[in-house]
Amino acid sequence: MATHTQQVGSMAWTAAERPSDQSSTRMMPWQRALPTRAIVVMLYILAVGLSLAGPGGLPDYTYNWEHYTADDLYRFYDGDRPLRESFSLTDGLMTDSGESPFLTIPTLALWQLIGPGLWSMRLVAVVISALAVPMLWLLARRLFDPWVATGAAGLLLLSPAFLLYARTATIVGLSVGIGIATAFALL
Repeated sequence: MATHTQQVGSMAWTAAERPSDQSSTRMMPWQRALPTRAIVVMLYILAVGLSLAGPGGLPDYTYNWEHYTADDLYRFYDGDRPLRESFSLTDGLMTDSGESPFLTIPTLALWQLIGPGLWSMRLVAVVISALAVPMLWLLARRLFDPWVATGAAGLLLLSPAFLLYARTATIVGLSVGIGIATAFALL
């Protein structure tokens, strides 16, 4: 019986001696059955769902500095300010949320489709903020292992502060995802 030798880098081994994949022993049972894309999509849908219908829903009026966002957005929407001003440097405060291109451009695009309103401002914030949960799972999985990744994503998903700011039309909820994306890009 002939043995086949495989060369990888400076290590050679036969098929019978090949080292096993250690990462499969650290995976959660449901992660073995689901591909990474399915897990990412499920985490995103769960984050959007909890942000929209989570505990302590928001009132029908501007809440938590959303009036600053609405005021700035209406200035762009009415044409009082050119859209390029959304790329100018600000103080980075919640009162500057309506001047952030991460919130301004998608919200104005949605307003062109369905019209301006508080609900559409919040919907854009939810859709973008919810990206933080699967991005954190991917980052933690890359840095540690699937168990840590699942725990980190679960803690963020159940954080009352994250759920509150993810559904308010301010830059605060978006900043979590922006920070995670930056960390992922720097690896």
